[in-house]
Amino acid sequence: MHHYAIFDKGPTDEYRNIRTLLQWMCPETLWFMSELSNPAAVLQRRPTS
Repeated sequence: MHHYAIFDKGPTDEYRNIRTLLQWMCPETLWFMSELSNPAAVLQRRPTS
């Protein structure tokens, strides 16, 4: 049940915002984050009940 607070905040939009900021600030960090994180895969594994 503790996942609802995370999923209700629009994690996909937040990830997109973070990527935009990193693109402006540090493209190397953007690349690193892109290699390590995959929010779409995490969202597909989220609990449904």
